[in-house]
Amino acid sequence: MKSSTSEGVIQFLCTLTPPPPWPDALIDLLNQARQKAKVRGWLGQDPQRYEGLGFGNLSLRTATPEHPNAFIISASQTGHLNHLTPEYWTQVLNCNLAQAQVNAAGIH
Repeated sequence: MKSSTSEGVIQFLCTLTPPPPWPDALIDLLNQARQKAKVRGWLGQDPQRYEGLGFGNLSLRTATPEHPNAFIISASQTGHLNHLTPEYWTQVLNCNLAQAQVNAAGIH
């Protein structure tokens, strides 16, 4: 993995394909969980932390036979947003940590 000079930021080479249409019920469930995490201070944005950058992500496993390790995750730098619309969610299909490569479906 390649670390950047910013604390907590890891960079990967990402191959990004268009996402599937996320079901409204899934987006609602993820946003409800995000709100609980925000209340607990697990994600957000604070000028005193991380150079003022947003922190925290929410993820959910979405394993399928084709992609047994897949998960959906919120986009980086969205901690300050109260509600994430579908374009702020990406599904990581697989990754190679040794080569810092990720294959994902999403916009961001």
